[in-house]
Amino acid sequence: MISKLFYIVFLWYAAILQADVNTNGEGISINGFVREQSTGEPIPYANVYLAESNVGTSTNDDGYFLIQSVPFGKYKLRVVMMGYDEYADSLDLHVAGHKRIDVRLTETIFVTEGVTVSAERNRQQKSVLTSQINLDIKDIQSSPALIEADVFRTLQMLPGVQSMNDFSSALYVRGSTPDQNLIMLDGITIYNPSHLGGLFSTFNTDAISDAQFQAGGFPARYGGRLGSTLNIVNREGNAERIAGSGNVSMISSKGLIEGPLPQLGNIAGSWILSGRRTYLDQIVERLSNYNFPYHFYDYQIKANVNFGDNHRITYSRFYGKDAVEWSDTFTEDDTDEKVEVDIDWPWGNRTHGITWRWIARPTLIAKTFIANSIYDFRLNGLFSVEESKQSVNNALDKFTFESRIVDEVNDRSIESEIVWTPNKNHVASFGTQFKRIKYDVDFQYLFTTEDSTYTFYPLKVKDRVTESSAYIQDAWSLGPLTNIVAGLRASKYSLHEKLYFEPRFSAKYALNDQLFIKYSGGLYRQFLVTANQPDELFRIVDLWLGVPGDRSAPRSLHHIIGVEYLTEKNVLMRLEVYRKDFSHLLTLKSEQSSETQCNLCVNETSVTALNDFWDTDAESIGVEALLKKTVGSITGWLGYTYADTRYFTENSGWYRPAFDRRHTLNAVSMYKRASGSSVSTSLSYSTGNPYTPVI
Repeated sequence: MISKLFYIVFLWYAAILQADVNTNGEGISINGFVREQSTGEPIPYANVYLAESNVGTSTNDDGYFLIQSVPFGKYKLRVVMMGYDEYADSLDLHVAGHKRIDVRLTETIFVTEGVTVSAERNRQQKSVLTSQINLDIKDIQSSPALIEADVFRTLQMLPGVQSMNDFSSALYVRGSTPDQNLIMLDGITIYNPSHLGGLFSTFNTDAISDAQFQAGGFPARYGGRLGSTLNIVNREGNAERIAGSGNVSMISSKGLIEGPLPQLGNIAGSWILSGRRTYLDQIVERLSNYNFPYHFYDYQIKANVNFGDNHRITYSRFYGKDAVEWSDTFTEDDTDEKVEVDIDWPWGNRTHGITWRWIARPTLIAKTFIANSIYDFRLNGLFSVEESKQSVNNALDKFTFESRIVDEVNDRSIESEIVWTPNKNHVASFGTQFKRIKYDVDFQYLFTTEDSTYTFYPLKVKDRVTESSAYIQDAWSLGPLTNIVAGLRASKYSLHEKLYFEPRFSAKYALNDQLFIKYSGGLYRQFLVTANQPDELFRIVDLWLGVPGDRSAPRSLHHIIGVEYLTEKNVLMRLEVYRKDFSHLLTLKSEQSSETQCNLCVNETSVTALNDFWDTDAESIGVEALLKKTVGSITGWLGYTYADTRYFTENSGWYRPAFDRRHTLNAVSMYKRASGSSVSTSLSYSTGNPYTPVI
């Protein structure tokens, strides 16, 4: 399978390169990057156009733009973006071929009258997909937060995103549980994206450039999850000078340093390093004799190296760790009872990723991506009680309980993607992905007395699976009013013989340049799931397991239709109606009899089989409304969600999950004063969670 995928990629590269040569003989194409003058960071969704014509475009997420088939002549190239001085340059185009122009924009605190070009406006006008929200660092850091700015807490204030309670940052999106969300950091999958049992996310907001969230109907390039996608994009680092910053919140201190790499000829680049650590344990230890048992820390590294204009290598690393370390002994003088507690409990994520971006031609960009993501959870606990017997020989009565829990996921991935723009009406993309995932879940409990030792293995699963996939997609402009994105993803899971096909489709019709009607739909499969209870209040550990060979892969079908309106003042109004149908979900059986539990507690080792899951169906329907303002001294959003989610299992019939809420209203407002200071506030109202009385 691997060799076939690479062979297909090679053929596509060769065919597209040849096709690109044959389709670029007419006119002139202009391409390049738009970046900030002071830092070199890319500026996405800036408006790039030729003033003497109707030809123009906007930059993509990497700050790249391409204008094709420009007739010979003299033009004024303009680049406009709110918050930056306008760029203008005279061009004399008289030779066929490609012209590379890289642009630097200077930030300004003054916005001239009539300049209404914002990233939000260009992004919404360009995007065909539904249910998309992009949060930049200003949105995240200025949102109200109890402890510190947090990506997940900000997302929970958006329509369609629910939380289990006020203490958990886990994302329940349109009826989907947290394991059905594809969470990525610079494209690398993160399997447990939370600190402190889900109290807040693992992502350091000081290093974030953008958070790209899609609640449903995501395109063919993404797979392996049923619910939503979230890609956290880190900043590239200051390419002009060394700079740094620090920050202290209620529970942690953070630091960041960035700068340019040494330049060698046409080789140049930038880097960024950020880190944070809790200090509550240090304060408690210094103010008292008590050793506070918990702390966490994380750090992120990213480096970019440009080899000329067309090749870039990017390295990224993330390391996050939580740890509970507690060892103590208690003695009761009255009973001569001695109690010993020893807990060693580390868990966290670590990732590595290398990306090679090659601009083979202005119309053809290829990316190759190699990554490793590891989630490691370990708990070694000991609890023993020793009591002196009142007897002649002073014998001891002692029992000990030990727990050893291991939960590990090791994901090695390689991906390749080609984006080809043959003309102004088509953007075709093709990609392949191969994942080799090892998972190890091992629960072991030991109960020791003077006479015997009992061993209990409630769950012990260890395996290695592979996921191979390929996709093809075309974004097609049918005219000035209609755009579609059609794609097909094919996936192969090593424990299943079947080849899974997942069609995706999105369409947008413009009633005018401000009012759009959109539709997205698609079929989705998931091969790696968690064995957690869906109604957990805190998700301290995610028990990742591959779907067994005798089980069907979980499946979801999305249908979303929406209306979007962009006012002249950059206010986005959105109304969406969605439906998600789920089948073959795996729900852990929790109602085992006491006899079964006892049978597992004998001296023999026993393993809980994977068929201790209910085959579950579900459906979720809802209506969402969003009013979002991104420009001006007062910004923020108002969101409303009507949601109706229900699950079905053979033993329970139809029931409501604990995270289902019928009505939710969220408001976030931020006011920035001319002095630079800001004030933000938020309001959240929701109806209650489902409750089943005890009979």
